[in-house]
This record gives sequence, structure tokens and C-alpha cells, in this order.
Amino acid sequence: MANFFLKAEQIISAALGLLARETVLPRLVWRDAVADFTGAKDDTVSIRVGAYATARTRGLRSGATRVRDELTERKVDVTLDTDVYKDLKVTDANASLDIRDFGEQVLAPAMAAVARAIEDQLVAKVQAGPYAKTIAYSYSAGNAWRDLVVKAREVLNKHRVPAGGRVLAVGSGIETALLNTDLFVQAQQSGSDEALTEATIGRKAGFQVVSVPSLGPDEAYAFHPTAFVLAQRAPVVPTGAPWGATRSFDGFAMRAVQVLDPNAIEDVLALDAWMGATAVRDAGYFDGAGVFQPAEGPLGDSQNGTASATNDQVTVNNHGYATGDLVVFTALTGGAPLELNRGYYVVNAATNTFQVAQTPNGAPIDITSDATALTVRRNGTELLVRAVKVTAS
Repeated sequence: MANFFLKAEQIISAALGLLARETVLPRLVWRDAVADFTGAKDDTVSIRVGAYATARTRGLRSGATRVRDELTERKVDVTLDTDVYKDLKVTDANASLDIRDFGEQVLAPAMAAVARAIEDQLVAKVQAGPYAKTIAYSYSAGNAWRDLVVKAREVLNKHRVPAGGRVLAVGSGIETALLNTDLFVQAQQSGSDEALTEATIGRKAGFQVVSVPSLGPDEAYAFHPTAFVLAQRAPVVPTGAPWGATRSFDGFAMRAVQVLDPNAIEDVLALDAWMGATAVRDAGYFDGAGVFQPAEGPLGDSQNGTASATNDQVTVNNHGYATGDLVVFTALTGGAPLELNRGYYVVNAATNTFQVAQTPNGAPIDITSDATALTVRRNGTELLVRAVKVTAS
């Protein structure tokens, strides 16, 4: 049967299957796909993140007034900014091939190229993530189990990251260091030809440890799948196309159309996958023990100012803060011992100045060096805490 008469659905199903088998990292993150892109504003898809809330207590039979709070839902915006495509000329020779030959000789290499492009785009987004915490590992002085795997687990635990589904994606150099600890044993092969199965080198400390060739040799990322979102949308089939289909499967989406090139008098098979990826940042702050505390309620605007070691005051014109408000410093030039992204409580608030304490109504912190510039925000800030980056040297 000539491929001119194959059903579009057959081609797109084969394409999606190949895409799933050829990728590693895209199968480890939060994927969101539908068959058609419906024209979202600014090519941006919003994914809802549920509200975080803590319960209050009062003494039994105390008659204390109940406090009513409000829930604040947040969202993650993913912009579809990349069209991954492959156009294939369908020559007379191609047209004579049956479906099996077409899949192996034409579609498979084309989809392998699309798969690599999708993974490369995702890897670039992961590498550029604004990580709240990073780990530095030394090949010569460190122990890969203690200083890398266990440390990454500790950091994610402090970040309140769910234990289930955690991944440790590693480059080739770190993979070698892990395998040399004798704590990793090559996973039993299931007979599957999926790239993810072949890449898994073991499960340790709650992590699925996976080798990702597209990562640099001296980098690794410990994360929960929800730390990164990969969104795909398949463009609709043009009304003028005589043959085409869109389909989504297991988080992947693809469109295939066949059109006539009138200049060459030959058909063109065009494959398209629109994609976007982003890191998920959670609203909150770190407490004094380095534990992430999710924010309740909306975050305040960022405001710029300075801090003085002479009177321990932070100066921000018309800041609007009241004593008892929780604030974080998202940028600091000087200002020791203040820490970035740690929660502090406002005390002694005036129109343009305030001091900060470690506890509500606590003693003002002794600022030992001037902060020539700072940025402060009420109630927390957005932080990438569902993942931690490891760099080795």
C-alpha cells in the first residue's frame, strides 16, 4: 500500500509512540498536552496550583473568636514559544513503500530528530532554572553517596517536596562517580525499548536515578516531576489540507499533514509539535532552620531600599508594612547577617523605616554591615524549591 493512502491517524500514532520511546527527561517531568491549541492569549497556557493553608487552634471551651482566612490559588504560566517540526519530501520512491518501511526508513529518523529537539529545549530550561538551593560536589574530596545523594534528599525534605516520584537526573561524570560507590547496581532490563528504561541506573534514597546524556557531564538535578512543566499543543489541521490529523498521547501532542508542493509536483509530510517549558516556583520563604514555609495569602510587591548598621533600620520609602508583617529580602548588597529569602517579622514600623526580628514582636536583629541596596517583599517570594542543582568539579 502506498503511503499516500495511509490514514493520517496511523502516521500520527506512530509518531507519538516514537517520540515517547526516544526521550528521557521529558518523561520525568510534569507534562500537559491536548490535541489542539485553541488560541490562548499570548500563546500562554496557565496551569493551576492548589492553595496552601494551615489550620488554626483555640482552647476547648475557651470561647475564643474564630479567625476566618481566605484561600489564594496560584497558577503556573507556560508559554508556547517553540515549534519543533520536520518536513519530509514524499517522492515517488517513498510513495511506493509500505507502512512498515515508511515507519522505519522515513518516520523514525524524523521523529528521533523531533524528540532530541524537544529534550534539548527542556534541558536548557532545567539548566537555567533559578534554584533556591544548589549543591557543590567534589570528585576528589567528596563521597558521592553522602555528599550528593543524601544531601540532595535532605534539601528536598527541607523544601517539603513530596517523597513519591523523586528523580535524580545525572550527567555522565556524576553517573560514573555514583556507580563507583558500589551502592548502585544496573537495573534489570525489562525488554522494553524505551529510552527511560535503558537510562535508569537504580533507585536509591527515594530517587529514581537516571542518566541523561543531554546533560553536561558534571551536573545533576534532583527534583520532583512537578518542578518542571512541559506543555505541548498540536496545531489544528488547516482546512485546506487534503490529509492530516492531530493527536495527543501520554503528555505528547503532534500534528501531521500532507500537502502538495506545486513547484516540485511532490507531496510534503509536515510534522509539528508546539512546546513550552518552565520551572515551577512556589510562594513562600525559608525559616531559621532552612525549612521552606509555603505562603498563605497573596505576595506583596517588591520594594527597594537600604539598611543601616548604625541603627539596625531598613529604609524603604512608604513601605506600607505594619508591625507583625512577615517579609523576605530577595536581594541584598551587604546587610549581614540578613539572609536572602528567609522570613523576618517587621517590628518598630514607621512610615519610611522598620526593623526586623526573627520572631513576631521579637528583638530587632543587629545589622552589622550596611546594605547599600536591597529588595524586600511581604509574605514571601516565588522560589524554585521542588528541585536542587548539583555541580561537580
